[in-house]
Amino acid sequence: MAYTKWFVFLCFIVLLAACGDDRSLVSETSIEAPVDDVEDVYSSSSAKVKSSSSSKGVSSAKETASSSSEYMAAIENKTIFGFALNGPYRAGSAVKVYELDAETFAQTGEYFEGKFLSDEAGSFVVTGVTLSSPYALFEVAADDSVTLKALVDLSDRDTVSVNVLTHLEYERIPYLVEKGYSFFAAKTQAEVDVLAAFGIEGSFANFEGLNIVGDDASAELLAVSVLSLCYGGESKMAGFLNDLATDIKKDGKWDNETAKAKIADEAQKKYFEGELGSICQNVLGWKKDLASRKVTYERYINDFWSEVYGLGTCRGSKSPVYSAKNSKSSYYGSDTGFVCMGGIWYKRLKAGGSLLCSVEREGAIIDESQMEYTSICSNGKVVRIQKQENPDDGDEDENEIRNGEDGELREGDKKFDEILGRWVDANEEDYTLMLDGCTFKRHGEISKSPKDGAYYYCDSCPDAILWYNNGAAPGEPPSWRKAVDVDFVRRDEKCEAGDVGRIIERADSVTGSFYCTVNGWTNLKDWSYDVPNEFRFNPDIDYGTLTDDRDGKKYKTVKIGDQVWMAENLNYAGPNDDISRCYEDMPVTCEAGGRLYSLSVADTVCPSGWHLPKKEEFEILLTTVGGIDKASNELRSISGWTNDYSGSDAYGFSAVPTGGALIESNHGSFFSYSGYNAYFFSSDGYVFSIHLWAGTTISGKGGAVNDPNEALLPVRCLKDAE
Repeated sequence: MAYTKWFVFLCFIVLLAACGDDRSLVSETSIEAPVDDVEDVYSSSSAKVKSSSSSKGVSSAKETASSSSEYMAAIENKTIFGFALNGPYRAGSAVKVYELDAETFAQTGEYFEGKFLSDEAGSFVVTGVTLSSPYALFEVAADDSVTLKALVDLSDRDTVSVNVLTHLEYERIPYLVEKGYSFFAAKTQAEVDVLAAFGIEGSFANFEGLNIVGDDASAELLAVSVLSLCYGGESKMAGFLNDLATDIKKDGKWDNETAKAKIADEAQKKYFEGELGSICQNVLGWKKDLASRKVTYERYINDFWSEVYGLGTCRGSKSPVYSAKNSKSSYYGSDTGFVCMGGIWYKRLKAGGSLLCSVEREGAIIDESQMEYTSICSNGKVVRIQKQENPDDGDEDENEIRNGEDGELREGDKKFDEILGRWVDANEEDYTLMLDGCTFKRHGEISKSPKDGAYYYCDSCPDAILWYNNGAAPGEPPSWRKAVDVDFVRRDEKCEAGDVGRIIERADSVTGSFYCTVNGWTNLKDWSYDVPNEFRFNPDIDYGTLTDDRDGKKYKTVKIGDQVWMAENLNYAGPNDDISRCYEDMPVTCEAGGRLYSLSVADTVCPSGWHLPKKEEFEILLTTVGGIDKASNELRSISGWTNDYSGSDAYGFSAVPTGGALIESNHGSFFSYSGYNAYFFSSDGYVFSIHLWAGTTISGKGGAVNDPNEALLPVRCLKDAE
């Protein structure tokens, strides 16, 4: 994934083994001459500091310098060894150490260059390093990647880490020196400011002393590295780091609220999807240390997004359901809410819906405060489990005794469900198939029935656990059904992070294919936002291509009669990413089904040379494809429609059932009809709709969409007439 390479890069550690005696990192401080004006970012005059004995975390550490003409001892003819954790470093990638003037901090023109070696450890060496000043600028560059920097005092330091934190402070340090701070005081203040930008108070060590796989201090580096990745992945990381370094240069504060909200949204999503730890484990291959420090760095990340949302930090036992209060967040105004329990955040996608937990907390006990039940994290959801009660002197009714083997059948049409912890109603298949009872624990099991020799699948809805234990209508209980190909695929074929995109051909699918997504196997004939939209196009159509000059995105186009249409929904986010929403506020849905726009925005959002169609232009399309009675089948994509209601897509329009928002105004869910209906705005306020069962319509207010002026719908652009 795109995050992998960059995460390694941001977690970059350079270890420098210097010749000479081992010395303490802390000794006496010498405060010397006052400062003069600066000429550029590295030409500020500075006090010469031998080393530091002051503690970190001081919010104002300004010192007055006194005169001295002595420089630190020169760095003489050192061979510097180092290595980088496995990442985008090829043999020949550059490592540079620039000498800085001890008074002006300008580069003297002297530098020493090392190269990454060809070994898998990412080792490098720099030979013959001789410096007349203790101050040096380190630059580490990977091919086609951002260059990370660190400004350090080498007088009493044998090791240096060049990382995202040192990069973020390197502009602020010279600025503070210009204002009268000593080098040490400026560096201390800069480090406090960088951490404060991410909501982290204090620090454990100098940034250049942090090791990504070291002690608790490295959790700061790890957390900020992950949060930085959440801005936009590989393509936007270099710009983000440089912009943030410049942003905090003068006042030490991060003022870009839009960027904060964007990172908060992505970090929150990754936390609940369980991707934070897997990024580190997959990329760095840690065998130890991560488990003991995961809670620390995840706490920093969760504190960041919850503070940005205006929720505060989660330290208490249980809170009400909070909604994001930050209008810059894509979750602002949505049905999504957050609950703090036991110091852990949980998410609810809609009122009355299931609580979601991070999938990495599988099996964790959530709440034992209730007398009758306990809560655990199961399959990414918080489920209630009925507590077993001890029989009271044998007086308990025989039918209520809570013991037995999972799936065991007994008289009275009962089966024992181990997860529920009690006997529940059995159905006919439980008895007749001779497979014992289908239970929540046996969900996904495939067994061959001795009765007819056919294979059966134990199917259950995880939400039904909540229904059973809350006393609500249970819906469909766990039950046996005949197994189909996708059941065997899910059982027999691996579908993990490295398998995403793998396709298996099986006979019972209309498309004949099953696709490995980030959430497991899915039949390509069914609707899933995890399936790339390229699988929805008709392979027999000769599509054209449109490149949107505003963001570089490419779209398929198709000529139908005399009209040229986009063959997929528009996915333009706008210059500030604030003119649209993704279905259920999940970015993956925008990639597969385009964005959802208000009517007023939709009328202005098409690329140059294209426009939002008028009602009569949709009517021309209907006529071209054979009339309104045939249009639904002719315009639907070849896959993706619920219950195999996909169409022929004979003309390549490739309509996918992305649904929309506020379809039924205040009477329904905020987001709805994904997998069932396709909607498109017209410029004159009508909505062109393709329904799963109701065919094709063009309607205004009170029609397929209750009020087009309130709804958020996809956009299909039409090329301007020549």
